[in-house]
Amino acid sequence: MSSVAAHQLDTWLRLHLHARGDRSRLEAFRDRKLRFLIQQATARVPYYRTLFQEAGMSPAAIQTAGDLSQLPISSAQDYRERPLQETLADGTDPRRLFLRPTSGSSGRPFVVRRASREEHLINAFRLRAHAHCGLRSRDVVAAVVFFSKSHRRGHWVGRVRQRLGVRRLAPVNCLASADQILDRLIALQPDVIQGFPGAIAQAAQRALERGVEIRPRRVVCGGETVTPFRRRVMEEAFGCPVYSFYGAQEFNLLAWQCPDTQAFHICEDNVILEVLRDGRPAEPGELGEVVATGLHSYQMPFIRYRIGDVVRQGDPQCECGQPFATLQDIRGRRHDYFVWSDGSLFHPDRVVVPIMEAEADWFDQYQLIQETHREVVLRIAPSRPPTSTQIEHVEQLARAELPPDVVFRVELVESVPPEPSGKQRYCVSRVASEGAEIGTVPVAAE
Repeated sequence: MSSVAAHQLDTWLRLHLHARGDRSRLEAFRDRKLRFLIQQATARVPYYRTLFQEAGMSPAAIQTAGDLSQLPISSAQDYRERPLQETLADGTDPRRLFLRPTSGSSGRPFVVRRASREEHLINAFRLRAHAHCGLRSRDVVAAVVFFSKSHRRGHWVGRVRQRLGVRRLAPVNCLASADQILDRLIALQPDVIQGFPGAIAQAAQRALERGVEIRPRRVVCGGETVTPFRRRVMEEAFGCPVYSFYGAQEFNLLAWQCPDTQAFHICEDNVILEVLRDGRPAEPGELGEVVATGLHSYQMPFIRYRIGDVVRQGDPQCECGQPFATLQDIRGRRHDYFVWSDGSLFHPDRVVVPIMEAEADWFDQYQLIQETHREVVLRIAPSRPPTSTQIEHVEQLARAELPPDVVFRVELVESVPPEPSGKQRYCVSRVASEGAEIGTVPVAAE
């Protein structure tokens, strides 16, 4: 099996077998796809040909996922610094590729490019995970996301699917107000709500306040971290399970939440996901940085590619019986961690979650910002004016979590606008922490 088309057909034929198979077969499939990917990237992609040559690596040296540690790590910055043609397979016409812009939440935006057959194959892994979480082909899905012009135009396959009534997507503008999103959901009465958890949770909060009943069978979230508070609000408002999906434009689906164990199944027949701490594989329970390799992208490959996310390593196989390895949880972007003057990292949810739970009746939109090593600001767009006692309570809760040398203050604002992508950045650090890998600096006690 030597051609790209033959490998793609092989993947389609095996796509639904892996969840029911044993782990050894999944690993054999993964390693076979990896060897072909490395051969293709070396032979056809100038960037990787040069990278491997400079590292003194032969494609034959990479036989299994465990051999990937011999290769250098790349990032979006490495792609941006080079002419486009160096990152594409020889002879590729960029005009014929799908464009998938990243949100730019980890820096400057970056455009991912894929061939049509790659795009549909990679998306099939997401549809398989949807089915595992209980989504059905005839569901009406309210998609609470940002729809660009390319999304609205869509691909002919998607347009045919919509006309046939298969997985009907109903767009809901995530940039609209919580009341407008809620009104749209009331009108749709969808079977499934999917999209950014921040926007969905705000609409859910409005539903509780207004006494409105919407009863989807599932809520599927992605693109942002689902905090425990947001999950509880959505479950209470909609009366159904809430599942988290973890992905990136470079790879589509990376992991999805198991309905049985709540761990995240790594989509190992689509990607090889390394969780690195101190440059070594993290042990179960340890935090680490994500470095991923996409197994089915040949026109613009991503091999040992640093995403910028921090996750907690899980078990080598899920307890539900499916063969996939797991992540315990997704902690979010590395650059959204706060870094203190001693170099330790701090997850900002430690400040936000107690406040959300204690002051939920007025605490609406917010953004927690680390301005300097010793200054943190919480900007709140309240649903109603808080009392001075409530503000003081917020300050007390925050100071109980923050180091004693950090100055904390609250600012009340009219609104907290989302990024151009439609995502809400709830926690922002203006203090660069990219200089050290996870594990080379202490992580503040959790």
